[in-house]
Amino acid sequence: MATEVKLPRLGQGMESGTIVKWLKSEGEPVEKGEPLYELDTDKVTQEVEAEASGVLLKIAISTGEVEVGKTIGFIGEQGEAVAAEQRSADEIIKALKPAPRATRGITSSTDAARDAEDTRFVDTLRNRATRSLSTDEREKITSIAKKKPNIDLEITFEYNSAIIAPKAMSQVTALGQALTSDELKGATFIVAGYTDAKGTETYNQGLSERRADAVKQFLKDKYGIDAAKLVTVGYGKAQLKNASDPFAAENRRVQLVNMADK
Repeated sequence: MATEVKLPRLGQGMESGTIVKWLKSEGEPVEKGEPLYELDTDKVTQEVEAEASGVLLKIAISTGEVEVGKTIGFIGEQGEAVAAEQRSADEIIKALKPAPRATRGITSSTDAARDAEDTRFVDTLRNRATRSLSTDEREKITSIAKKKPNIDLEITFEYNSAIIAPKAMSQVTALGQALTSDELKGATFIVAGYTDAKGTETYNQGLSERRADAVKQFLKDKYGIDAAKLVTVGYGKAQLKNASDPFAAENRRVQLVNMADK
């Protein structure tokens, strides 16, 4: 049975922490005592060690603020199945809300210039058809996403289509509630679609684009989110979340990235 990776209490009075980044990817082997992820508390950023050995089966929460005791990942045996986790609106908000920079010191001119460049690039993508993005543009979005608050959601679709499945409605509803909350309202988000490895590269690329568009359309129609604030991109099967199991359900996902700088 898979071992849950829970956010630890690292000090007296600690109620939450912010995951900065994972030091292991899904499908990679992990040894007990090996640094697993970086956690930002009120005063320091530190590496947190794995409490079990095995394979990192799933990263449930990739970045963002998390309450102490919350499950953030799973370690187990290769090929072991892990059930998809429904993410609440509060969890989505915490994952997508940028960490305050005040605790990290004054922003360097290099960081400011990089953020401005990223913003200008995303501005060129607003209201673009998802299928019109070039490979270079998709790779640029991938690079930006690594530096910004993001969350993966396992949103299921009808078989071989871009129609959101009825059982996924509660998840996209929670997403809509989060994006229209006071904490996130008005921000620009990248909506990225992914597939598993079944099918051809061309087919999966188109399917991932249509599924990203479907989520964007739902958020626009049901929650009144400005379409220009939702930049869609598809990656097909090019970026498998669980490369050790190419057909795994967690590879069929939608990722949200908050483009806010601070």
